[in-house]
Amino acid sequence: MSNDKLSRLKKTNKIKSINMKTYFLIMLLIGQLAFTTKSFSQNIAINGTGVLPDESAMLDVSSTTKGFLTPRMTTAQQNAILLPTLGLLVFNTTDNVFKVNTSNNPAIPAWTPLLGSGGAVSSVNGLTAAVQTFATGNTGADFNISSTGFTHTLNMPDASVTTRGVVTTGLQTFSGAKTWNHTGTFLAGITAMGGTINLNTDATANGVNIGTSTNTGAVTIGGTGTQTISIGNGLAAKTVNIGSSATTSTTTILSGSGGIMINNANNQPTSIGTGTSTGAVTIGGTGIQSINLGTGATGIKTIGIGTGAAANIISIGSATGAASLSQRVGTGNFSLDGAGGSIYSIGASTTSGTITIGGTAQTGAITIGSSSGPQTLNLGTGGGVSTVIIGDNLNATSGTTLIGGSTTINGAFNYGRSINTDDSYVVTLNPAPTSYTTGMLIILDANSNNSGSCTLNVNNLGIRNILKGGSNPPKNAINANGICILIYDGTSFQLISQ
Repeated sequence: MSNDKLSRLKKTNKIKSINMKTYFLIMLLIGQLAFTTKSFSQNIAINGTGVLPDESAMLDVSSTTKGFLTPRMTTAQQNAILLPTLGLLVFNTTDNVFKVNTSNNPAIPAWTPLLGSGGAVSSVNGLTAAVQTFATGNTGADFNISSTGFTHTLNMPDASVTTRGVVTTGLQTFSGAKTWNHTGTFLAGITAMGGTINLNTDATANGVNIGTSTNTGAVTIGGTGTQTISIGNGLAAKTVNIGSSATTSTTTILSGSGGIMINNANNQPTSIGTGTSTGAVTIGGTGIQSINLGTGATGIKTIGIGTGAAANIISIGSATGAASLSQRVGTGNFSLDGAGGSIYSIGASTTSGTITIGGTAQTGAITIGSSSGPQTLNLGTGGGVSTVIIGDNLNATSGTTLIGGSTTINGAFNYGRSINTDDSYVVTLNPAPTSYTTGMLIILDANSNNSGSCTLNVNNLGIRNILKGGSNPPKNAINANGICILIYDGTSFQLISQ
């Protein structure tokens, strides 16, 4: 083929190639316009159905098989965008969240994660991490939240004198006034360091119970220092119950080596055991104790014991043991003053024992029944055998017993029946004297006549001569089954009468 033909053929093929490219471009444009895109002056719709764009959208993209793909970049690439405008949207591949610029100043962008885009809220207490955690702690002097890194810590310190916080199971010390409006149980106790604990100070009628559970243990009020403990010292009438009123338990009040003072101020009455229920009120224990009632230095004291309207039994001292009870009145008087025909009984129980009025060391007058009205003084008038001792016959020292007016003695008075069969008379008195004393009177019930000189032995205290007028009595001066009166003169018994 000649060169001329070859040149014409290449030219023809080039024209055909240009025509084919133009054809494909035209067809592509037509297809694009007819099949996928409808363009108007204000908005654009991109879809596969030919649906017009929504009037409110500049760009309306719709599909049921494909998604909308936004620019994807790292945090470094995001931060390198030059002057990002407000609302610029990217997908941050470092945090795997959509981020939008929320700053109105393009020079200082604020890339904020979108809510619900797989991350956390935009900022929690200053933290913007996609994943944030919460923890608890106990640092600080008050409740607080500290946020560092991606962790928020709620600090709840233990409550103390200077810290507001949580009440724990350990040892704690609080400050400031506290008010409990409901029932509280304190298993380990309450300690007030220099302050005051007020129980039930409101105006309502609520009860305050201390140590009322069924568990055993010690309830201690007051410490080792000098303290004033006030119970029920308000202006209104108070009922203070110590111990159980429903059971037979025993309540013991111990004062150590000190004293217990009841009502040592103001003119208020002090009542012990004034309730209507039955029971024993015991003051004093088994050891050696001093129990003082009304021992103030000044002022006249009126102490009422068993002053209720019902019959009362007052036991002072031990009713069963061998303990002694001494009642002392100093230099004053001890008066038993009955009103309205009252009867005072001393030693009226059925038990045996000795009742002694007047001691061995004190001097003074013991007066029984000294009022101006008519009185009946009964000594040893019970149904049993009674021994009444007036004066001091148990010691060697002498004493004087004065009995004024008419005196009636029911029973034996130094009376004894002799048990001898000759002139040596022997008698046994009950109660038994401990020694012969001058002036001792013996009523002798002889069981035989004397034959002349004779003797008397009283309770084996020793044999003493019986004289009449300073000489031996004559024969038959003492008659069998006769009563004679003998008085001891310090050496011998003088026969007074037959």
